[in-house]
Amino acid sequence: MIREFREYINIRLYNNKKPVLRFMRVSSFLLALLAIFLLAYYNGFPQTEQSNNIIVNSIRGILVFFIGNYLLRIFYSFDVPEFLKETWLEGLLMLLLVYDGISNILFGVPLLHYILNQFGIGNVRPYYLFFLQVYVIIIAGMELVKSNKALSQINIKPAVSLILSLLIIISAGTALLMMPEMTVLPGSMPALDALFTAISAISQTGLVVVDTGSYFSFKGQLIILFLIQIGALGIISFGTFFGAYLAKNITIRQQYSFHDFILSDSEVSTTKLFGKIITYTLVIDVIGTFMIYYLLDPSIPFRSTGDKIFFSIFHSISAFCNAGFVLFKQGLYHESLRELYALHLGITFLVFLGSLGYPALIDIMGPRKLLDRFKQPWRSWTIDTRLTVYTSIGLVLLGLVGFWLLEKDNTLSGQSAGQAGITALFQSVTRTSGFNTVDIGTLTMPALIMICFLMFVGGASGSVCGGIRTSTFSVSLLSFWAIIRGRKNVEVWGRRISDDVVYKMIAIIVTFVCFLFVVIFLLTITDPQFETVRLVFEGISALGTVGLSTGITPHMSDAGKTILLVAMFIGRIGTLSLVFALSSQLRQASYKYPDTQIMIG
Repeated sequence: MIREFREYINIRLYNNKKPVLRFMRVSSFLLALLAIFLLAYYNGFPQTEQSNNIIVNSIRGILVFFIGNYLLRIFYSFDVPEFLKETWLEGLLMLLLVYDGISNILFGVPLLHYILNQFGIGNVRPYYLFFLQVYVIIIAGMELVKSNKALSQINIKPAVSLILSLLIIISAGTALLMMPEMTVLPGSMPALDALFTAISAISQTGLVVVDTGSYFSFKGQLIILFLIQIGALGIISFGTFFGAYLAKNITIRQQYSFHDFILSDSEVSTTKLFGKIITYTLVIDVIGTFMIYYLLDPSIPFRSTGDKIFFSIFHSISAFCNAGFVLFKQGLYHESLRELYALHLGITFLVFLGSLGYPALIDIMGPRKLLDRFKQPWRSWTIDTRLTVYTSIGLVLLGLVGFWLLEKDNTLSGQSAGQAGITALFQSVTRTSGFNTVDIGTLTMPALIMICFLMFVGGASGSVCGGIRTSTFSVSLLSFWAIIRGRKNVEVWGRRISDDVVYKMIAIIVTFVCFLFVVIFLLTITDPQFETVRLVFEGISALGTVGLSTGITPHMSDAGKTILLVAMFIGRIGTLSLVFALSSQLRQASYKYPDTQIMIG
């Protein structure tokens, strides 16, 4: 009876359906922007009791509108069960909000207040406001993504969309970090320093101009952590995921952008692939958090258990994302951490996993992949995965042995053989992350040059790391091997590497070297007071999104910092991607010129 009545009303109101839904969609978009602005203002500036109540009540009113909008969409839907199935996450959030409001009206206490009281938490207001803000961010994010349909029709190249999305999130991160409540010092963070920090976090570099632990407040550190995580997963990935599961308007262009970002040839669909990435990220972050928490020495002076938990979460995410941000001055070389060798091994493990990239992790650790190899032991990893793993292990061994030999009488002196081995292993693996357990500024010249080479190569394709990537390096070695053996084809494990891959390898190396030369050249002009080798080190670290520093970054000129932040941004999007974005669309030539011989070598 109810269903027939709803369908009858729906048919009667069908002519008004499109304008009503369009009005609600536009209103939802504007109110979502307003909600995010209110949250930013609420957390970024000091509040009075009056302004606090106005903002909280305004946010509650916006949430009521979102609930009404969701109910209206249900009413206008001809197939309600299918609609509820497609929007289950949004519906669950709306149901929790409604239940929370009803419990507040009937019992005078919101549901969340009651739950927190059961855990013995007295003053629940801060926690309630925190969860309310999380609700708003999630729901507002959904509304913004659902309004993405018109933007997705704009005919721009995937590389350009990646650049624009990163610029948007960098601008937002910079604005947030400049708010007074984000730092412990009075006043706002200087614009250039805020921009530098935001780009460093987004690009997973870890170069800093201020000490993260002592300069930023808890809110500021949360912003940095958010920037690290969203930079690692990619704003395009989030748009693709929510567009598929919530807005139901994912386009072929979005799918191409996502695959271009992940660099995966997986047979699974785009949305399933991103679901796996989210799952792997959460699982590894949680495991890393527990590992770091229990490996920390009890004597470390944390103010509370909550601070210790946040420290563990922050460094777990920072390690797996290869970001290199730390909450202690001097990094892991801090006197409280430098001798915690078990902790160093745990972070080394997280960094190495992050440097392999999602495609390799899914191929190695995927339950279905493991089951298939258990049933069919002759099945091996993909060639991509094998190249990634073997090249990464080779570079780690090279760095381990090289660092130990070059630094045994310097930074490793006074350590036992086991301790020196762990330190050398740590610095070899963290060539992609920026963590350090020794003072980089005191390394010998040969050690600095070796680390420059390791940073130049970087991590795996499809990972959050920079550099030319391990696959590019391995293909270059295979090409060299083919040339000296007089072979026309580049081969590996019984397969021929296509000419397109070889050409792309050459292009990546050439463009990276060219950009690196420009960065170093400009740094020698803006900051001639520093040794050239230190400027070279900082330049490679920035362009390779590594984050290791000899300690000169905070003391560089504004022009030098600007060069480094541009280098970090270019390193994040990739030098070749930038060239593709700036170049015009070229058509494939259907003709071929006659061959010629040119003298080289």
